[in-house]
Amino acid sequence: MSRIPPPLRAARADTFHVHGLELPLCDWSYVLDEVNIVYGPGWYPFHMQIERTEQHPAAPLVVRSAPTGKTSPTAVRISPNVECRAWHNEYVTLRGYDHRVHAEMHLFVSRRGMGAMVRDVSVEVDLRREEVTVPDGCPPELRKQADIKGHRVLALLLTARQERREGVSVPTAVLSPSPPSNPRTDAAAVENVSNPATDEPPPTAEVSTVTVRKSGTRYVSEFSALPGQTFGPWAFAEMIRDLTISALLEPLAARDLVIDAALGGEATATTGNH
Repeated sequence: MSRIPPPLRAARADTFHVHGLELPLCDWSYVLDEVNIVYGPGWYPFHMQIERTEQHPAAPLVVRSAPTGKTSPTAVRISPNVECRAWHNEYVTLRGYDHRVHAEMHLFVSRRGMGAMVRDVSVEVDLRREEVTVPDGCPPELRKQADIKGHRVLALLLTARQERREGVSVPTAVLSPSPPSNPRTDAAAVENVSNPATDEPPPTAEVSTVTVRKSGTRYVSEFSALPGQTFGPWAFAEMIRDLTISALLEPLAARDLVIDAALGGEATATTGNH
């Protein structure tokens, strides 16, 4: 991971997120939303184990991974600790540099159909000064949201660093606790299982799709959640990148969709759901 942070970034325009959520800025905090993370040296606490490959002693033809005893800083995803769910635009990615950490956020702007418009903004957390910096390009109406979330990121990092100072080798204090069992809900679930004849079929989830159309040498997208409204036009590579964010498509799926549109003039795919 680079030791010099890049300039803070604030997107110039909003992006449609097909599963966008609005989370009020009430009393919640961030938790680590990753596995296989350990504490390592330096200002930034989140590391991953460096492994090497070696022959298995009992089966020389089999290659296995073995720890080297060294670690390396790694980017991590964090999420609100309100409940266990897919948080979509409320996920934040942390990237550590020197004493500064960049938090890549997708700030909520407004509801739009079944999704939401969001603005991509990177916020800097200075662990040495314990300060938060919001980029100048962040719209005034979003600066409060960015600042509050930035300070919650700072609180998470300070908690992790304190736990590391206490000699703990893997994060525990910054993980989300297991949700408590609800006896009433559990009993109802058991009753429903034991009496399947009385169960009502679950509601069918509405499938959301995205359609990409070729427009000259560029491409536009339209979501079934927002009929009649198009986004773009984008160049080929820009359209692929936008689909990985707005439609939650995997990069290869986004690429194939744009290629199909390039060949046939139009192509449709189901949006992602993760």
